[in-house]
Amino acid sequence: MEPRMTQANSDTEPPADSAKSKRNARRVVMSCLLWTVLGLAMHVFAPTFNGLKLSGLPAGYWFAAQGAPLVLAALAIWLTSGKGPEREVRN
Repeated sequence: MEPRMTQANSDTEPPADSAKSKRNARRVVMSCLLWTVLGLAMHVFAPTFNGLKLSGLPAGYWFAAQGAPLVLAALAIWLTSGKGPEREVRN
């Protein structure tokens, strides 16, 4: 049995909060910009750390190779944990 599609009634459902939507969109865009900037900055400054060795490889290699994915994972966890943009649950 397929769920029935009903049109929203203005008496039963509140109108969409455009301020909340704009705030959430702004936080997502800012997170993407932060990830881009940090990802590029890690590659720019990687040669600075090449004097240090981690597991026999230059530390600049590790920062460049693992920095951007770690920042992306941290941002994804932050955005989905409830501290990021609020999510609406629909039934």
